[in-house]
Amino acid sequence: MNELGGKFPDNYQEILSLKGIGPYTAAAISAFAYNLPYAVVDGNVFRVLARCFGIYTPTDSAEGKKKFTELANQLLDNEQPAMYNQAIMDFGASICKPINPLCSQCPAQNLCNAYLNGTVNELPVKEKKLQKKMRWFTYFIFKVGDKTLVHQRVVKDIWQDLYEFYLVETGANPHWSSEKIKEYLQNQFDVNNFTVNYISPFLSQQLTHQTVKAQFISVQLPQIPAMLQHYEWMDKQQISQLAFPRIINEYLNSESFPAMLF
Repeated sequence: MNELGGKFPDNYQEILSLKGIGPYTAAAISAFAYNLPYAVVDGNVFRVLARCFGIYTPTDSAEGKKKFTELANQLLDNEQPAMYNQAIMDFGASICKPINPLCSQCPAQNLCNAYLNGTVNELPVKEKKLQKKMRWFTYFIFKVGDKTLVHQRVVKDIWQDLYEFYLVETGANPHWSSEKIKEYLQNQFDVNNFTVNYISPFLSQQLTHQTVKAQFISVQLPQIPAMLQHYEWMDKQQISQLAFPRIINEYLNSESFPAMLF
């Protein structure tokens, strides 16, 4: 009011210079109020870009923020920046969701690196992930015939280079039910014909700075879904030669659980 005579600035740099306004807010005001060509990069946009382009750079790192912002601006529709920004944000909020994204209904399937490589639940990556006190892991033990899906953890995180089953990590107890599993398999993999063999209780493993709660859900499928064809599918003998995290070995070796239901 005192410095600008009560007139709100109408260009990005002047908006950014206002106290309390950072790059995200400045871009949003520029695009939505003045239809200026600035990409608005929120959590939804980070997620859509990370999955579509298969980017493993942490979104909360300085490098990641710079990389994603540059990419978002390259993709921006300069003629309709407000509409484009709203569209990609809404797409992330309604289709490319953090948990249980609607991959089977997604119009961008053929453009999505994560969908084509079966890595939707690995992206986006956050640098500060290790600071979590509690992590909730759901391992889907997908079986087709005598083969079971396995995956090697290559992302820099706990248990790097060890093997695991198909992992879904959530921020809280997912409270899986038969109906919720059905919805997840339909939305994620377009799978309607399957059998849930077993839902285990939670197992717990205490690490130095975090606790992992893991649950195992055994699912029999008639065939390998398109999104999961890039994973390794092994028989019992092959799997017995792999190195797993302790919590998975505890499940596999426990007489209390039907394990992988071979």
